[in-house]
Amino acid sequence: MEENNVSYEVALKVIENGKEESKRILNNKAKLEKLLRDIEKKCESLPGWLQGLKYVPILASMVSDYYKKKYTVIPKGSILAVVSALTYLVVPGDLIPDILPGAGYLDDAAVILACVKLIKSDLDEYIEWRDKLLEQE
Repeated sequence: MEENNVSYEVALKVIENGKEESKRILNNKAKLEKLLRDIEKKCESLPGWLQGLKYVPILASMVSDYYKKKYTVIPKGSILAVVSALTYLVVPGDLIPDILPGAGYLDDAAVILACVKLIKSDLDEYIEWRDKLLEQE
C-alpha cells in the first residue's frame, strides 16, 4: 500500500489520538449515526482520484454492522481504529484543510489507508462475511 505525503507514522498517531473519542461515539447511537451521515456526505464530494478513500463506505458499513451487533467478531482495537479514522474525515481541523483543492484530501486518504493497512486481515474477514450474507439474501 503506497503512502501519501502525510507520513504513515503521523496518520497512525491521528488514529491513536482519536480512540478515546471513538469509544464515546460507539457508546452513543445518535453520535454514531451522525458520524456515518457526515461520512456519506463527505464522500459525495471527493474527487475520484483519491483511491485511499474508496474504503470509506466499507469501513462505515463495518461500523454500522458492529454497532447493530450483526458483526461482532472484529477485535475492539480494530473497530476503534476504524471509528477514529472515519471521525478524522469529518472533523474540520485536520492536517491539511479540505478547502485546498485536491491536496486537502491527501491527509484524509493517508489516514484511511493507514487504518486499512492496520486492520487489513479484519477488513478482509468482514468483506468475506458481508459477501456471504449478501449471497444468502
